[in-house]
Formats: sequence, structure tokens, C-alpha cells
Amino acid sequence: MQSIKENLEFLQKEIGDYVRLPQSAAESIGINQEGETKFGCEARLVAIRTFLAQRKSDFAIDLGGNCGFFGLSLLQEQIIERALILDHEPLMIKFGHEVARYMGLDENIDFQEQSISLDGLANMPDCDVVICQNLLHHAGSIFDLEQVQHGGWGDYASRFLTALRSKAGHAVISVNFEEGKPVNWYNNPEEKAAHFAELMEEAGWKVQRMGRVYDLVKDRMSSGKSDAVSSSTASGLLMNRGVRSFLTKLSITGSRWLGSSWLGRFLRGRSFAKNYKKALHETRSIRTDHYYYFFAD
Repeated sequence: MQSIKENLEFLQKEIGDYVRLPQSAAESIGINQEGETKFGCEARLVAIRTFLAQRKSDFAIDLGGNCGFFGLSLLQEQIIERALILDHEPLMIKFGHEVARYMGLDENIDFQEQSISLDGLANMPDCDVVICQNLLHHAGSIFDLEQVQHGGWGDYASRFLTALRSKAGHAVISVNFEEGKPVNWYNNPEEKAAHFAELMEEAGWKVQRMGRVYDLVKDRMSSGKSDAVSSSTASGLLMNRGVRSFLTKLSITGSRWLGSSWLGRFLRGRSFAKNYKKALHETRSIRTDHYYYFFAD
């Protein structure tokens, strides 16, 4: 148990916010994992759970699945029965095995060190659902450089999606469409997302749901089911960013101007300025504005 804590801290420092434990495991070990990750992992899990619960999803493959947060969570909740996690990072694979053993799920999940590539999909076993999050937008910049350079990212994505279609019955895909990602896609994020959905349809997928990951995070916070923030902070998170920033600066500046007067002490001591400042910080720490999800059959 202590080694899991130590390894988690090490990997989060070395690799970052991708490293996360299923919430039940974190609680039993005594690790505080309240809130959202930078990539909205908890909110994604809620949406994926709902999508897969209504479908045959016994065997899931997670491409670039890191230490298996989604696979382990879905296994524990009995949404799936078996999972295969493929990732290129050996430290992630080792840690995933360790967490699976701790959770008593090591018989149901396999972690394999493997670089993801278009050609490699030919050797991927058939599955009920394929999960591919925060991966495809790196094609052309981190992996499959020549293939993307030759035909462009759109053509590459089309072939990738077609290969997945031949292997899986359902798909959970997420792509970052911020400026400069994927390579040589120059439209705004909304247009990129619409184009990607068309590529999925052309590859044989029927997109059932799509949208911004940020909206999944927002819905989770506004539902009151998230332990990420208090109700006052959640309200701040849902405000327009420009308004929130203005109110934050106004309240902080106002408290300074009023100095030691009763109103200045009130603004500094009460939650008004603090909650808006915290809300602003937490919203900016969640990198989900240009991340889009696609659930398909």
C-alpha cells in the first residue's frame, strides 16, 4: 500500500496528470483525490459508464491507457468483464499491474507495453469496445510521422478509424482540437470536431454522442455529484470566464483599497474573493476546452 502511494507521487511528478487511481482504491489507501484532473478524467468516466452500461461491453481495449484508470474503474463497477491496456510507457504498465493486484482485478486485466501505430492495429484483438483518448492528435508529431506527412492527418485519421471499426463494436474516442493540433488541421475546434465526426461516419461508425469534455466537467460539477468543489465554487466555475476574472480582480483590488476598514476586512476574510479566485484557478487548471469526445457504435 505504501509503495502504491510512493509510486503514484513519483509518476505524477514525472509524467503528470494522466496518472490517477480509481476513486475507491484511492480512498482505501488514504489518498486524497478530490476534484478533477487537468483532463477531466472523472467526468469522462461518468459519461463512459453511462454509454457502455447500455451496450455489450464485456471486453474493452484502451489504447494509450496509461496505468488503467478507466479499465480498472469500469471493471470494478462491473461495466466490463475484461480489459487490455496498451501503452508505450513501461513505468505506467508496471504501476497498472501493481494497482490491479491491490484491487484484486489482476485476473481480469492485462497491461502490455506497446507503442500505438496504425500498422500495429492489425495485430489488435477483436473487442466489444475500444477506448482511444488523448492519443490521435499526437499522430504526425509523436508517432506515425511519415504516414501523416504522406497523406495528411485527415486521411490518416480516416484509416485509423476504419481499422478500429474492423476490430470493435463500440468506440470511445477523444481528440484535442486546440490550435496546432492535430498537425495541419487549421479550422477552429468546432469545425474540426464536426469534420472528425464525418470521418467516423465514413469509416462505418455511427456517432451516438459527441461534445466538449469541458461540458462533461461542467455537468458533473453542476449536478452536485462532484466532490471537487463546494457549491459556491461550482457556481463560480460555471460562470463566464471573463465575468469571473473581472469579479475576482474587482473583489481583491477592492479589499486592498479599503485597507483595514470593516468592508476591506470583510472582503478579505469572507469567501467572496477567495472562492472566485479559487474557481478561476480550478477552471484554468482543467484542460478540456478543446478536447472533444465521440461515443459511437
